[in-house]
This record gives sequence, C-alpha cells and structure tokens, in this order.
Amino acid sequence: WSIANFSLLSYNKSETLPPIFIAHPAVISFLQGTTLIFSVLLSWVLTQKIARQPWRSLIPQHLSVVILAIALWLVIVVPT
Repeated sequence: WSIANFSLLSYNKSETLPPIFIAHPAVISFLQGTTLIFSVLLSWVLTQKIARQPWRSLIPQHLSVVILAIALWLVIVVPT
C-alpha cells in the first residue's frame, strides 16, 4: 500500500477508486497551453541566470526550447 492509497482510504472511508476530476476539453487545452508558454518563458529566464552570458550567445538554446514547445503543443494541445 502506498501513502496515497492510505490517505484516500482514510478520506473516503471505503476502498473505492480515487476521485476523478472531469473538465471541458477547451479548459484542459487552455491549461496545457498556458503551462507550455509559462515553461518556455521560465526556461529562458533560468537559462540566462545560470549561464550568465549575453542573450545573443544563448539564441540556439532559446530556439531549441521554442521548437520543443511547438512540438509538444502539436502533440498535446492540437489533437483535442
């Protein structure tokens, strides 16, 4: 038994499945897209802080983050 199962049993008082949360597909797509955009911006900021180099020298790194985010967007957000 894991801690999650034990806490769910103490919360639900029965051996049922954990609660299932349902949301509209548009809401899920919005949240996933927002997470991707926020992660790109945060990765730019953290890369700049860690590398301590001029912005121009890190353009390949930033472009690779954008390309990866676009690929993830196409795989995760667009099909729904």
